Amino acid sequence: MAYALTVVYDDRQLPSPEIESIIGAARFSSILRRRRSLGQEVAGIMERAGATDFFHLADDRDGLFLLELVEASSQDRIFLRFPSCLMPSRPDALQAVVAQAAFAPGTTLLAPPTGGEVAALLTAADLRPLLARYDDSAVREFHAGLARSRAIMSDDPCGFMDLRRADSFLSFMSGATETRAFNSNQMERRSLRKSSTDRAKMEAEYNFFHVAPESLKPFLLPTYDFRDDGQRASYAMERLAIPDVALQFIHHAFDTASFAVLLERFFDFIEARPLREIGVDAVRANARDTILGKMDRRLAQFLSMEVGRRLDAILSASGPGGGWRRWPPAPGI
Repeated sequence: MAYALTVVYDDRQLPSPEIESIIGAARFSSILRRRRSLGQEVAGIMERAGATDFFHLADDRDGLFLLELVEASSQDRIFLRFPSCLMPSRPDALQAVVAQAAFAPGTTLLAPPTGGEVAALLTAADLRPLLARYDDSAVREFHAGLARSRAIMSDDPCGFMDLRRADSFLSFMSGATETRAFNSNQMERRSLRKSSTDRAKMEAEYNFFHVAPESLKPFLLPTYDFRDDGQRASYAMERLAIPDVALQFIHHAFDTASFAVLLERFFDFIEARPLREIGVDAVRANARDTILGKMDRRLAQFLSMEVGRRLDAILSASGPGGGWRRWPPAPGI
């Protein structure tokens, strides 16, 4: 028998004070990752899998409302309850599971329970006890019972990560900041690999740590394992499970004290740099080349691409300012 599928995104369990202090968000669903909230990420996965019947439970009133609908639902419906404290590290696998959910044999746990929670395909009878009121201990006990009596995808194909644990949360969010179009970051188990088609830039970045003065090395991550295949070059660095400033800033978790610590470390870095006299003119020329010159070179590279030429044409046709090519140069430093 093929079921009709309803997704129940259960957002009623709130982040612990430890997680809230890191990220500042009041709900797991509102945490931003790569310019999208986690709630939007989950909804997007479900939509791509063809699941359009989506309920977002924000509190117990939503649960009671859904309970009434479930009581009136037909027997040919199955429910995917997805707790917001879990996120898949392999979203494509979750999408594939959801796409096949209509043919589930009945209640099926998508992984063994983690900290009492689990994403699961549930019949109406198995979903009802989870809707009336969210109670952590009751949910834990209920899922333990399901794990003993219902089918489990024991190999956890979706790679669910428990965002209630600080280590898992930081590991999941460590790839949250997007790179620029010409760079690519690949997260590995204990390292971050940065690659680019600008091979000379990658080699220069890799070499910088190894030639930097000893006084600056405490402020830098060591680079290792440089690779160059003739098309792209890359190097690796240690992957640190810490929230970066950008992530904390957009979640309003970057407070005055944290900013003071950042400034203190920044000025420590400035003070640690070796100094040499090169003159005002040389400083101005270097600043002009590394800031304005770099911007001009990247703009020229972009305008040499098809997408750049199309955008330039749109700007040219949109008003008296013209396209990028007609804009006056930025004033000198």
